[in-house]
Amino acid sequence: DQKGTKVDVLTCKQADLDHDAKVDYVVQYDDDGAIAWEEYDFDFDGKFDARWHYDKKTGKRHLVERTTAFRGKPDTWEKFDGNGQTDTIVRDRNGDGKPDYWEQFAGGKLEAMLYDEDFDGKVDRREDTKAPAAPTPGEMPAPETKGEKDTTPPAPDGDKKPG
Repeated sequence: DQKGTKVDVLTCKQADLDHDAKVDYVVQYDDDGAIAWEEYDFDFDGKFDARWHYDKKTGKRHLVERTTAFRGKPDTWEKFDGNGQTDTIVRDRNGDGKPDYWEQFAGGKLEAMLYDEDFDGKVDRREDTKAPAAPTPGEMPAPETKGEKDTTPPAPDGDKKPG
């Protein structure tokens, strides 16, 4: 009740997207009617492949758990910042339930990948992904103009050009 008025709030919605009598999509709402989480069965095998979690305050997606290796439990976690951009991606590559691969983002752009090669919980290798710096105007080659450079291939006899 709110001020004497009964308020009904949707708590859950389910859908069978491929009409095989199995639920392929579930959305769970909180007490205020905002989305708390969603689950998806992307390959329609009867098992959920991803769960999207939403921030209660902002209503924005903040975490996605994925099951990519058909082990029945999440092995990939994608975290998002307040703007909805990817912040980190963490993976469990060997199925032991512990992260062993990390992708770090800044402003939604991949900056580094970290690897736990021996699966001991410690980073063994780091790869930075630096984009090449853009050339300054003085370093840029001048654009070619029509007729400036002859790009016609030589004729088969090597002496004359077609035309």
